[in-house]
Amino acid sequence: MNLFGAEAGGGVLFRRATPETGGFDALASDAVAKGHRFVARLTDEWRSGVNRFDRPSEALRGAFLGGVLVAVGGLDADP
Repeated sequence: MNLFGAEAGGGVLFRRATPETGGFDALASDAVAKGHRFVARLTDEWRSGVNRFDRPSEALRGAFLGGVLVAVGGLDADP
């Protein structure tokens, strides 16, 4: 078992993700349905160019379980 409680060869995979990543829109829709707009706002800001997580020390990552995007997280530089 690894750090994330997954057996070797399975579990959660963390990698770069963008709103063009498959499953991003579904994740945003699911979050909005539950009263959370943060993924939709992240998507809107990405597509408009307001925030691309492309400055030094920034990152946008997705968590994939069984190849399905189940979560996203971004790290912005502190202004």
